[in-house]
Amino acid sequence: MVAKWKEREHDVVDALAIEDEGCMNALRDCGLKKFFLTSYMQSQPESLQFIIDAWDLDDQVFRLRNQTLELEVSDVYFITGLSRRGAVPILTGSRPSGEKVGEVKARVCPEAQFGRQSAKVAINTIQDLTLMAILFTITRAAGVQAPHEASKNHLILATECLSPTIFNCAAAVTTNIKRHLKNCKRADVKQFAYGSIVVSFFLERIPLFQIQRAVVADPLPQEPRMARWAALMPRGGGGQEMSWKPEFFIWLRRQLIMI
Repeated sequence: MVAKWKEREHDVVDALAIEDEGCMNALRDCGLKKFFLTSYMQSQPESLQFIIDAWDLDDQVFRLRNQTLELEVSDVYFITGLSRRGAVPILTGSRPSGEKVGEVKARVCPEAQFGRQSAKVAINTIQDLTLMAILFTITRAAGVQAPHEASKNHLILATECLSPTIFNCAAAVTTNIKRHLKNCKRADVKQFAYGSIVVSFFLERIPLFQIQRAVVADPLPQEPRMARWAALMPRGGGGQEMSWKPEFFIWLRRQLIMI
């Protein structure tokens, strides 16, 4: 089964948040600002499928002929700009809580509404822009199938971020990426929510993966590495022509890959 590149889009809210100083300060204080400001790249389905095919289900590494490539927390930290300090948050699933989701909603965002036929909160019905931006960033990091909806866990985590509290989101996202790779490789799911991150990882680590005619900017100090690849292949189109045809991956599988 071919995996589908699936990443969230909330451009209107993002644009409003960027112009709001208080919102940007709140994202900075909880360690999410760099990730929030880093755009996704244009869909690269052939690259993503190559990466998923290279994933070893048993050893949790990428296997490329005679080489192994491991995705570590430090890689996700440098690619995304997510914090690697603090406790590791639970981004998916549930965590122990004496409150029901309706009680958490009444406490955190009483004006919000639940999604249609859903027990999760529709984020775009929340009136507080800062809370919306943090929740959208959390669901983006979580790689959930419905990133426009927040679970009880996400609502609680967002209130902790507003405290502010910095979490080791890089570790949590690394775990989630590996879970997505496993599920897509086993064909349990077909939607992959971390395409921009894993393609950026391969571009950073494997020179052969780069299209030679592309002019790649040097990374700016403290800028997530994903930013320079997203600038080459912006989600809305434009930029340089950076796309990989099937013939490239046939050729790549025959090469002696140096990592």
